[in-house]
This record gives sequence, C-alpha cells and structure tokens, in this order.
Amino acid sequence: MRTENYFISVDQALNIIDQSCKPEPQWELKKCDSALGDFTFEAIQSPISMPPFRQSSMDGYALRLHASKDYEIVGEIQTGDSNDLPMEKGQAVRIFTGAVVPTLADTIVIQEDVTRDQDRISLEKAIKPNQNIRNIGEQFQMGEILLQQGTLLTPAALGVLSTIGVEKVKVYKKPKLALLVTGNELVSPGKPLEFGQVYESNSIPIKALLNRMGYQCQVIYIQDDYKMTLSLIDQAAAENDMILLSGGISVGDYDFVGKALIELGIEPLFYKVRQRPGKPLFFGKKKNTVFFALPGNPASTLSCFYVYVMQALYRCSGAANIKPRRLKLKMSQAYHKSGERAEFLKAYMEGEYVHILDGQSSSMILSFSKANALAYIPEEASHIQKEALIEVFVLPNI
Repeated sequence: MRTENYFISVDQALNIIDQSCKPEPQWELKKCDSALGDFTFEAIQSPISMPPFRQSSMDGYALRLHASKDYEIVGEIQTGDSNDLPMEKGQAVRIFTGAVVPTLADTIVIQEDVTRDQDRISLEKAIKPNQNIRNIGEQFQMGEILLQQGTLLTPAALGVLSTIGVEKVKVYKKPKLALLVTGNELVSPGKPLEFGQVYESNSIPIKALLNRMGYQCQVIYIQDDYKMTLSLIDQAAAENDMILLSGGISVGDYDFVGKALIELGIEPLFYKVRQRPGKPLFFGKKKNTVFFALPGNPASTLSCFYVYVMQALYRCSGAANIKPRRLKLKMSQAYHKSGERAEFLKAYMEGEYVHILDGQSSSMILSFSKANALAYIPEEASHIQKEALIEVFVLPNI
C-alpha cells in the first residue's frame, strides 16, 4: 500500500475513484423502451428538424392577411393531414393543434378570438404575423447533437429519441458485479437463527438497488476461512467487472479479505478513509476489474455504497457527468461532532432543511430505513449551528 493513499480524506478517495474508473469500449443495441437507466455510447444527432414542417400551436384559423377583419373560410386541415391548401388574400383555413400550416398562410388566430358566421369569420382582436405558428426547426435542426455521449437515458431522454424516430440506441454495456459477503455469524433470512448468529442484511439492499438500476449482481457467501476467501474472490474476479466485498477488511484475527486482495495482485489505490462510519474502506484494481472492500456493519456498508460505489458505477457504466446528487440544505438542529473524522449521518431532508436522525451507530440499519439523505459533516467542522448550510448526499429514490 502506498503510504500517501492510506487513511485519506473523503475528497481524496472520491478523486481517486474518478481518475481510476472508466467504461470499457463495449456497447449493445437496445430498444428504447428497454434502455431506461443506460448511458449513450455515442453522441446522437437528429436526422430531422423538429418540427419538420410549419406547425399550428393552437386550434383556430390560418389566415392569409389582408386589410379587412373579415375572412372567408375555404377549407380545413386536421392534425395528420398532408395537403397544402392554396389560399388567397382574405381567406382562412380551419386548423387544429399540430396540423400543417398552409405555405401561403401568414398567421393563426385562435378560435376564441373570432366570431364565425357559417363560412366567414370576423376578427375580434388585433393579430400579428406568424403568431401561434411553430416554425421548422424551432426545437432543433437536422444534424444537431441532441444527446451527448454518456448521457443518462431518462424517460425524457427516451422521449427525445422517440421524437426523432429512433427505435434502437447504442448504449454502454453495464459492468457485471459480484457481491461477496463474509462472516461465520451470518445466516440468510428464512433460516433458523442459532445463538451467536445474526441475519445477513447487507446483500439484500445492495442487490435490490443494483437490480433496480439494471445491473446484474451475483451474491456469494464466504466463511471466515482464508483459502476459501482467496479462491472465491479470484473466481468472482474472473467472471465480473466489479467486485464488492462486505466485511472482513478490518484488522481482526479472522479478517482475511485485505490479505487475500494483496496476494491476488489487486493494486490498492486507497485503504482507510478519514470518515465515520466506514473507515476501513478499500479500493483497488487489477487490470480492468474494480474492487471495493466495504466494512461489515450494515450502516457502514450502505453509506460507503451510496457515496463511493455509486460514483464508480456511474463512471464504469459510461456516464459523462453523472455523480451521486449533492445539495446544500439548512440544518434543522444544532450538531456537535466528536473526533476529527468526517461524518456521514443518516438524515431526512424536507424542503430546504435536513434533520439528523437518531440511531447513528454503524450497526443500526433501522434509522437508515427512515433516511432519504446522508448529511456530510467535513473533518474540519466541530459544531454545526442550527440553520447552517451543510452538504447532503441524496439517496436514490426508488
């Protein structure tokens, strides 16, 4: 381990992750209706202008202007019609929202601003040329780049692709993950609990969130045995792009993860972060495979996952500028930090305020179930006053 990367700051750890993680140049073609949450492999140019024709923005009448307020109705254009009606000065065409505006029409008057008498209308308000008309290319022009490489495909972004007629889109292949959970004391939910055992609670929330985000995640359970730890990590690394290990990274007699990682030739990029919870956090690489060894306590594991693993996932998945969302909010109460490490506190944000929850121990997951944010208290801070602005990491809303 390089000494400069031992017991580093939160910002240093995040910077190392940013510099070390990048997507593999591999893509797949997906239908747009199944690409939600993926990242574009290449910039997407529009093959058309939008709108591709002069388009009515209102229900009303297209007019070819003349000096009088009275106009003769000579036809009708419904949305989807492709006919271009000829018009002379003083003539009007009934038109509907989204319909093609006749080439010779100067403007559109909304139906509420006219009086109609059979095939004639009379204007009740002053009008201007080109009003209520969407001109060709008003939204974007043919050839314009609409989505940059590495854009997250949100519902709105997929709507953009549909607007330009794209059925399938090239996206980065998402990394495959393995989550290895260590500990003799751990029992899977649903099995009887013996004295001295606890139910394993780290894999379910992490795998559920990863699945929700579209990632494959294999869960592997490891007993506190060095040879087993070494073998299963090696096997998982051969089959996956990112390895997450929960527990076994501290300095106890049966914490074998750190020793196994070094023996397997994983380059340690940092180990231990000046933070609470989650000080014994390891990050490393071997070739193109990324390794995180997370502390075993449930709150520590989840905090490190949200702050660090999520950032690495975005980078490895092709995201251009996406990171876990951070806000500045006001403290709803004063807070005193004991010790010199930075703190990530389970919190609930509402409006412009963030409230620190009870139950901040690294072993307490119940308070995490009530949290929608992690309040970040930096190393240099000691006493945070009520109403003071602090940084908040927003937890994914699923």
